[in-house]
Formats: sequence, C-alpha cells, structure tokens
Amino acid sequence: MNYYRLLAVLSLSLATSYAGTEQSRFVAPTTQQELDAKITILKRHYEPYLQSLPKPLEKRDRTALPKEWMFTFEARKSPKTEGIPPAPAWHTVDFDDTKWEKTTVPEWRYRVREGDSAISPKSLEKWKNSETSADTICWYRTTFAAPPSQPGQRQWLCFDGVDWEGQVYLNGELLGKHSGYYEPFRFDVTGKLKDKNTVAVRVISGRSYGQPVSYWTLFPDIRAASQRYTPDRALSILGNLPIGYHAGCGFGIHRDVYLERTGPVYINAIFARNDLSDTKGRIKIELDSDQSKSTEIAVELIPENFAGKAFKQTLRCDLSKGISSHSLEIPMPEAATWSPDAPNLYRCRVSIPGSDARDVLFGCRSFTLVKASGRLMLNGKPVYLRGTNIQGLNAYWYWGETNKLLDTLLLLKAGNFNAVRSCQHVEFPEVLEFMDRMGMMSEQDQGGGYKGSIDMGIRREPHIRTGTVLARQTYNNPGVVLLSFGNEHEFATEPIVRAALAVDPQRIFKPISGRFSHSHKPWDLPDDLRANAIDDGHPYSGWYGSLSSQTWKCCERFSRPRMVTLGEFGAEALDSYETMRDNYPPQFKPPAPESDRLWAASQVEKHDIKQIAGLGRNPTNLLEYIEASQNYQAAILADKVTGMRLSPGTVAGYFHFHFIDVIPVFWPKSIVSHDHRPKKAYYQLAQLNQPVVPLAELKGARPDTLLLWVANDLSETFPKATLKWTVTCNAQTLLEGQQQLDIPATGVVAGGKVDLIPVVTNHPSVDITLAVSDSEGRMLSRYTRTVRCVAETKKSGAGVVDPFNKEKAK
Repeated sequence: MNYYRLLAVLSLSLATSYAGTEQSRFVAPTTQQELDAKITILKRHYEPYLQSLPKPLEKRDRTALPKEWMFTFEARKSPKTEGIPPAPAWHTVDFDDTKWEKTTVPEWRYRVREGDSAISPKSLEKWKNSETSADTICWYRTTFAAPPSQPGQRQWLCFDGVDWEGQVYLNGELLGKHSGYYEPFRFDVTGKLKDKNTVAVRVISGRSYGQPVSYWTLFPDIRAASQRYTPDRALSILGNLPIGYHAGCGFGIHRDVYLERTGPVYINAIFARNDLSDTKGRIKIELDSDQSKSTEIAVELIPENFAGKAFKQTLRCDLSKGISSHSLEIPMPEAATWSPDAPNLYRCRVSIPGSDARDVLFGCRSFTLVKASGRLMLNGKPVYLRGTNIQGLNAYWYWGETNKLLDTLLLLKAGNFNAVRSCQHVEFPEVLEFMDRMGMMSEQDQGGGYKGSIDMGIRREPHIRTGTVLARQTYNNPGVVLLSFGNEHEFATEPIVRAALAVDPQRIFKPISGRFSHSHKPWDLPDDLRANAIDDGHPYSGWYGSLSSQTWKCCERFSRPRMVTLGEFGAEALDSYETMRDNYPPQFKPPAPESDRLWAASQVEKHDIKQIAGLGRNPTNLLEYIEASQNYQAAILADKVTGMRLSPGTVAGYFHFHFIDVIPVFWPKSIVSHDHRPKKAYYQLAQLNQPVVPLAELKGARPDTLLLWVANDLSETFPKATLKWTVTCNAQTLLEGQQQLDIPATGVVAGGKVDLIPVVTNHPSVDITLAVSDSEGRMLSRYTRTVRCVAETKKSGAGVVDPFNKEKAK
C-alpha cells in the first residue's frame, strides 16, 4: 500500500492551519476548527513516514485458494466434559458436503456467550453472570486445482489466520494443527498435491476445548442477526441489534489461504532490532531447509521512510534439515532512531540466492523499566503513557478503509495520546505497521476472560504457549511497548512471562491488565522478573459502583510502593443528535430531539445521578440527555485524570476506556463516535494529555476551593514559567490571577489556592481557564473546563433525588 499517497490525498481535505500563532505542537484543540487545523499539521508532519523508499521485493510465487467454501457446525453448545472430542470423518475426499452452507473465506464469525443473536431481556441478567462461553466446533471444505511447479521447488499450504485452533486435512491426510488467531502458519505439501485437491479444516474455539480465555475478539463482537465479518463491509454484521452486554467467542478462517512456492530453503521468520545499547543491529533468522547444506545469506538494513545510509552483511552458514536459527550483528553507526515524533523505520531484507527472500520492518529504539521504581523509559528518557483503549482498528483494515484507520490515528495524535491499549485483542500486522509509521506506542492485549479460566486443566499449557507466540509476532514492531496476557484475571503469571522472555528478553510486560484492582492480592511475580514487568489496575469509580453528582470526589491520588499503569476508567456518553440522525443505520434512526426518550444508551438512565451531574438538573428530552451524558463523561474523566497526573511517583501512565466506536450504536463509552465526531470528553482529555499541563483540583462541597498545579511528564525543566488562571461565567470574569513557577522534570508543582465560595454561591456553573507559558512568554499549554456547582445528590428507592428540583424528580 502506498501510505504516502494516501496521506497526501487526505491532506487536501483541510486547508486551515494555526496561522499567525506560535502555539506548542502539544497545545490541545478545544473546538472542531482547532482540531481540523491540528490534524492538517499532523498530516504534513507524518506524511514522509508513511512512504516506502526501497525497491519492492519480488513477491513469492503464490496462488490463492478459492474464495468459495462449504461450512457447517459440528458442535454449537458447551460440552458437559472438557476436551476436544474425536473428529467425525468429514475430512475425506469422497465426503458429501453438498448439504452444508455455502460461505466465503476469509470470514470471521462469532457467537455471544451461549447465543447466536438476540438475548431476551428476561434471560439477559442470567446470561451476563453465567460462566459459560460460546464454545464452537465447525468445518470448512473446498477443492482446488494444483498449479504448475518447477523442479526443485517446495510448495506450502499457507493460512494467514485461523481462530482459534485449526486442524488441516489435505486429500484426507491430516497435515497438522495450529492454535492462536494472530499467528500465520503453513504446511509443506511438496509432493502431496494432485490435479484436484480437497482441503478440510476443522476449526475449534472456546474454553471447553482448551482455548485459554474467551472473547479474544478480533473485531467488535456486537449483537447482530448475522454475527459475521467479511472483507466486504456491506456483507458484515448484518442487522445489528440494540446495544446490550457483549462478550463472545470468535471462530473461522479469517485471513487468506493460499499455496506458495519457494526454493529448497524457506525463510520462516526474521527478528530484527537495534536497542541503542551500542551501534549494532542484531538479526536472527529462522530457516527451513529441505536437506542439510551450506548456503549464503545476504542481509540488508535499508532506510524505509527516510533518506539515509544502508548497512549490509553476508553470512555463510551450514544448514541442517528442517528448522535452524542463525544470528548476526551488523554495525549501524549513526542509525536513525524511532520515536513517537520521528518514527524512522528500517527494512531488514534477507535473501538466499536461488531460494527465497523476505522483508520485515523494524525500528532502532529502546523501551525499558527501572526495576526499583517501575518508571518506564523510552530511548533512555522517562516516558509517561497517555493512553486509551481501542477496538475496531482491525475492522478498518479488513474492510479496506485505511483512510478511516489513518484518520483515527491522527485523532489520537491530535488529542495528545501517545499510546493505545488494543483492548482484549491483538492487532493485525498491517495495523501495527500503520501504528509504527505514525509513532503510536501500544499495548497488545491477548484477551479477556473469566476468573479462574486459565489455570484450570487443559487451558494452562496453551496459555503459556500464547506468550511465546505474542512475543514472536510483535518482536519487530517498535511501537509495541507492552504485552499483556489476560484481563482482570487471577492466574500464576510467572510461567507465561518466562516463556515470553525466552523469545524476547528485552520485552516489558503487563502480565494481567486490571490485576490489583480486581484480585486485591499482593503481586506474586518473582523479583527477578520485575525488571520486565509493571502492575496495572482498573479504577472504575464514577463509572460503576458508588456514584456522586460531585465528580471531583473521584479525583483520586494514587500511592503504591512501585509505579503502575491504570486503565479502563470512563463513563458512557451518548452520540450527538447529528450523529444519530445522519449516520445511524435505518433501524436506529432517533426520535425527535424534543421527545422525552433515551436513545442508543447502554447505561444512561433517566433521573440518574450522572445525568443530574452533567446538566445540573434532571434532563427532560433527548437533546438534554445527550448534553448531560457528554458533560458527565467529560467531567469524570477530567477529575480522574487530574488525580493520575498528580501522582507522578506512582502512575506511569493510563489507558482511558475507550476511544472510538468503529461500529455504529456499539457501546457509547467512547469519546469519539463512529463517524469520527468527537464528544466533549475528547477535548477534555486532549488538554489533560498535554505533556506540560496546568491542573484544576477541586475540593469541598460545591466546590469551595480550587487548587492549582502544573504537571510535567517531560525530562525537561521549565524555570520561571508563568501560570495564569481565570474563573468566568457567561464570559464575565469573576476571579483571575497569575504567578511564576519553576516546573520540575517528570513531576508536579503547586500553583496556589483559590477560594471559590464567593463564586459558586451565586453561579450554577463556572468556567475555569488556565494557561502556562515559559520564561520567554511562549505558550506551553492551556486548559479549560466547566464546573457545575451541584450539591450532593443521593439515591432513593424510586431513583435519584435532585436537590434543586425535588418536586419534578418525584
């Protein structure tokens, strides 16, 4: 794909810029116009990094298998006993599959837990709390004619992705099996092909059959009449149903299937890295040879997206029959470094004359952890992860909507996010390449699941194996900085961490996302592994659990003996009425804006505490429900992230939940709607994500006090900086002031205390605006938020009492 051309075309859509200003590139947008301008600047900045300069490598000789396959289920219900049952004889050449369903490959199907589509309201609660999973066994069959081959060629039957386990038969013979949806695999079929060939694939998915955890979702698993994704968006997830609890298990042959022909030596894998510890690139090559022989391997390290020097070396080695590994070091003096702002990449090209050639991309960067403190370091400097959870980028790529994928990454960049957690799934390699080119760090997260589901029985060893697979698949991606092996689980993490470290000794792990907030137990990871691991919690206050109409009571300072990351915090906010009206599917077109109806809501409720907090009173129509929900989401995120930024010795970064709904009417905890329209919380987080940011900490009953701070996650100090603040209502200045501060590196500094009682007594809401400039008067950042001066709201048996309108609440 010509990423360079794609970005150039997209850049034509916007012509605005920050003309006439000297704002820092980190200064956050607060309006759509400012956002458009910033995205235009970002497009121009990252445009060169999307290009590919080296001459393309000649592709392997490949023949695609037919798109048309036959499909049927073997089992659709969880078995009474765990384990994979013996296979029926559906793999034989003469088996009659004419009564099976016709389908196309690639495809990815899924089933919500013990269901195929709609769940009745009566059974919903039981279904949500069940410990069952959507266990599935299904079959695919197709036939194909063997393509011509040359003497001495080897032929391979290749699968780019099967979810979860695939047992592959060719002409009635079992070639082998493979598990793990994010690892391609292949079988040597040299000498096995006939004029007409039959392939049968038994696909097995679910905990009862040994899948370590459930809902390893490649794509958003929304409830739909047809729970199926294909590369054609128009044929995917047909008839999506009203929002509900979604947790399912996917299955299918979701990537291409093809025959490939190579010479006698096949390049199985390349692992390339320059960790900046010296000037050397370290390359490991896995080869598969048809016999013992001596061969020559040529390796080139070529600048991929920038003008620079290439590095070459040739290795002579003796091969044994089968798989063998070969390593070499190549000096790379003055090599260009990969970073979020300058994502320089190299192409490692390995060639074996007369046999095979292969490329991988990699970057020169280091990502480490200070064992004693837990501080994260990128290229030798402290780095603070300003992140968000994301789902659906795989769908953009699958559907060929790379323009939307790129737009999403630009929205992340414009919002000052430097990292994403690929929530409970692993991104496709093509998506990871996009992220590498755009300088976006990521946590690749194997999947969700249920308490106790991994350490039990048949799932333990497969789970440990996934650690090695994930480490291999992400080894070359400079943007992948964290790997995680479970979500809100309890399981012994030492075996899988050691297995992954055996593949990649430099990798940093978050063994369990949300561990300490859900288990409430001490971290049991052995001390020798803690130089490669960081703990994580999910602080849900303000979303679930006890709620308050005074969101500032959720501004929590964190204190732990070692730095941690925090994830999955936020709140639901309805899409704008314009998004509902103009971009919802026909079955979800909204009622009139003045109607007293909620729409496309999962957790927003009438007369709810969060609605009162968001509007200062009970909303009465759809427009007000939308306004209240977006205001509450923005406020709770402001207070949650403020607490995190005020905990620089404890919090190494955060991953808010979640960024964008790629699918319409999905789960509106996002801060960007599916039509890429930002909600109010996007602009709030864009400001709080500024590396140097002034913070407003609210205290007291209405609130009574404003504490001013400046947080800095950069390693640079800013002496004699100026902090200015104003408190306004309807554009009228009520309070204002300024003071000089010395802003420390990677820390916070207090900026004073403001008495708000004279203001909140007479005004139902006020706007707080803060700005920080350096000693030369250049703006470093600005911050603004609206504070609704509401009294404490309490729940009653009938719902919520609004202290300002009790009669109406009744």
